[in-house]
Amino acid sequence: TFWSRGDEDEGVTWHNVGSEWMSPTDPCVIKKCVRVNEEVFTQTRNVSCQLREPSSCPFATEMRCDQGSGCCPSCRCEPVNGCILNGTILAPGKRMMLDECTTCQCNTRQGLYLTYKLMCGKITCEPCPKNYQMEKTSGSCCGKCLPTRCDIQLRDGTILYLKPNETIQDGCDNHFCKVNRKGDFIWERKITGCPPFDSKKCLAEGGKVTKLGNTCCETCVEPECRLTTGRLEFVKVDNCVNENQLNLHYCEGKCTSKAIYNITLHRLEDICTCCSATTTNAMLVPLRCTNGSLVHHQVFNARECECLSRKCQP
Repeated sequence: TFWSRGDEDEGVTWHNVGSEWMSPTDPCVIKKCVRVNEEVFTQTRNVSCQLREPSSCPFATEMRCDQGSGCCPSCRCEPVNGCILNGTILAPGKRMMLDECTTCQCNTRQGLYLTYKLMCGKITCEPCPKNYQMEKTSGSCCGKCLPTRCDIQLRDGTILYLKPNETIQDGCDNHFCKVNRKGDFIWERKITGCPPFDSKKCLAEGGKVTKLGNTCCETCVEPECRLTTGRLEFVKVDNCVNENQLNLHYCEGKCTSKAIYNITLHRLEDICTCCSATTTNAMLVPLRCTNGSLVHHQVFNARECECLSRKCQP
């Protein structure tokens, strides 16, 4: 077998015929020791790098290359710096709306290795109050609460809820619930004006509070002539006074009066009727005198009452 001595590279290293080596000055040049016709020399050629296309990396990875000491870089597919959300790469710190109620953010975690975590938060919608219902609006998670009834306030402060087209009467106030063309609930309040009226005075004078005709207004119905019980607290005759109070009946109430034309007198004549006692009885009231003696004094107690004609006073 023939063994050549090889060739010398820059006076330093010997290589056998047929061997290849990298140029010490250019890693992209390959040298080869060849022999032709018993002559030995060095042949050079450029290195051809087979690079991968970045698109060859699968989804959510990217190509990263290191040059190293060789001519061709060393490339590999590594996970991207970020989070994956529905086929979208979300950069660290970035937010993305998943739906109307959910927002996600890509966060980083620092440890032995830097990692990425997708954190999603969902909006919690408060329930609508009573007599309201939720209506969804475009682009909004919770929508808005719309009324289903009219809320009204009565004179005494009471809050009530009326259905559409429902009416309620509160004294002289008429409350009505309606819905306009936009779907808004409208509370209508109609107030009836009444003449001044003092119900306490009416009751104190023995009258009765009642409605004025078919209206909501109040009026006082004066009592008709009737027998009324009173209390006789003090009776004094000369130097004698009563020791005890006495229940005594009297006549009180309304009787009609009018003015009519008298054809004989050729003028209007007033006709008056007064609430009068038609039947009475005598009662003896014991009185104690200053000298210590006891006497009886007669008073009259009404038993029956009636409206009787009287001459009208001018």
